[in-house]
Amino acid sequence: MPSARHLSQSRGVDATVLVGSGKGGRVTKGDVLAALANGTEMPPLTSSVLASAPVDTPAAATQAAAAPAKAASSPVVATIPEISTQGSYEDVPNNNMRKVIAKRLTESKRDVPHFYTSMEVELDEVLSLRKMLVSKHDVKVSVNDLIIRSSALALRDVPE
Repeated sequence: MPSARHLSQSRGVDATVLVGSGKGGRVTKGDVLAALANGTEMPPLTSSVLASAPVDTPAAATQAAAAPAKAASSPVVATIPEISTQGSYEDVPNNNMRKVIAKRLTESKRDVPHFYTSMEVELDEVLSLRKMLVSKHDVKVSVNDLIIRSSALALRDVPE
């Protein structure tokens, strides 16, 4: 929805009236593009739609602050909370153990190649299993325990 929201806001139309073809009926960028290409009537963007849209970046905040002036001609006032820089702290010199730990951590990060991966996983079934284990068997199991167990079983079954 973020790209669909951005596209509809940049065109000054409210895409929330569209029937979404995405997961769970979400409006996708393709839905907005198809509606614009077909000439589907969408209401103009109002300040209430802009206020409910999340603002992620300072550039998006500037665009969101400028868009209501164009669409509904009502300015949006953003309040920035004050951050207190007052306080005291004390520098404590590191002992030898801390120095060795810092040195080894730095060596590990510097000398060993690293790569990071990420993926999205639906854990609904895992969470329901976890609740069932707590309620019926009085066994507290973390999600991490279940992931490690399932990974070990998968590696056992397919050792390649």
